[in-house]
Amino acid sequence: MARPPSYDRQEVLEQVKTIFWTQGYAATSIKDLMAATGLQPGSIYGAFKNKKNLFRIVLEDHFVELEAQIRALMESDQPIRERMETFLMDAIRQDYEQPDNRAGSFLLNTLQETTIDPETMERVREMIATLEKLLENALRKAQMKGELGADKEPAVLASYFMTVMFGLRVQYRRGPRRSQLEAVARTALCALA
Repeated sequence: MARPPSYDRQEVLEQVKTIFWTQGYAATSIKDLMAATGLQPGSIYGAFKNKKNLFRIVLEDHFVELEAQIRALMESDQPIRERMETFLMDAIRQDYEQPDNRAGSFLLNTLQETTIDPETMERVREMIATLEKLLENALRKAQMKGELGADKEPAVLASYFMTVMFGLRVQYRRGPRRSQLEAVARTALCALA
């Protein structure tokens, strides 16, 4: 009979997420995962099968958290402009306040890796589409309530705000002052007028 694991699975997944987020999938070795978690290769392989599977588990866990946060924001009673401002400003805040140098978007960082398998890439695209749909639904409801002009296309605006958010995450890596990125986010909100 196998012994029960002597580690906290969620804690291990969080440690692994930090490594994958900061280094990327391709640049992360089993030695890196061992150093981050304190686990031996046998424990890593026994619990998670392989590096690819471990990455997918971490990615799915991250998405569940992210989707819940964005869903709660988009389904809140705040005016649509405030919700979209919070959406953009949260991206900026996370980059400047994130622990362990987790710069940028984990999903976007993953999309930019060339060594990720096609199934994982497709899953990341689905995740991003799901998040964009949350924005679109919020924008559509706001339009029905009269908060958004009838001439506005909710699907286009949702895509626009996702693009701006990802752009802010990429720009952060260039090193601009936080106030610059916040000004860009506020300017993007003009699309709602």
